Amino acid sequence: MDFSFLGSGNLRLLLAGGVIAAALLWVWRRWTLSRPGGTSAGRPRALDAVDTLVGWPPEATRVLTVKHQRALDLLRQALPQHNVLAQVPISHFIKVPTRYSYVEWQRRIGHVCVDLMVCDSASNVVAVIELRQAERALSERARKRHARLERVMRAAGIPVHIWNEAMLPDPVAVRKAFVPEPVSAAPDLGPDTSPLVPAHYGPGRTRAAAPGEAAAALHGFRDPPRTTWFDELNATRPTQLDSVEVITHDGGHPALQAAGQAQIARTER
Repeated sequence: MDFSFLGSGNLRLLLAGGVIAAALLWVWRRWTLSRPGGTSAGRPRALDAVDTLVGWPPEATRVLTVKHQRALDLLRQALPQHNVLAQVPISHFIKVPTRYSYVEWQRRIGHVCVDLMVCDSASNVVAVIELRQAERALSERARKRHARLERVMRAAGIPVHIWNEAMLPDPVAVRKAFVPEPVSAAPDLGPDTSPLVPAHYGPGRTRAAAPGEAAAALHGFRDPPRTTWFDELNATRPTQLDSVEVITHDGGHPALQAAGQAQIARTER
């Protein structure tokens, strides 16, 4: 075909338009594949035509192993006031921002399940328990998965307890690890013998002041000096003073003697 009627300028425009159209087609193709419903590059198109039940026949299986069941019973026995869950995916109790692809985060760690999870009565996560086999040699992929899980839990502020499935702790140790110790009560110092100071509420209304109020009211006052008045009442003889003449009743009082003689004289008459 003869394109001699096209000038050099028109040919350049035509080539540029073709390049732009090819670039737009490539961008549209990439956007279609990146959509949730699109087909990824690593996924064969033939799988889209396979029926879910026909290609993957479902069959019920056990959720927990025997050792996981023992650990679950131990937690329920030690923490009766808590909710204990098993095999919970991380994406069910961890949320992340969607600045990047959520599908990629789900592929990396969101689909991983924790072995056991302890929640309070309001379904808030308290801690995560992972059961490990001490004698089992983990693969590099498993070690990376465990390390990634622990990093995510640590960043979310969720404690992770690693238990050896062959040597589970006793219920008392489990309760001490998850339930804080109650504050001990103050020691009994006996009855309060501090004086009560009446506190006025209004005309004709009083109440006994509290110990703290009584101490504040008595602040600055001193006890009165001791007296010997009661000691003198109990003594058989008065206290001898230097400047006072003490008259005792041992030899008889003059007035009493005169009265006795007058009584005797009247009797004799």
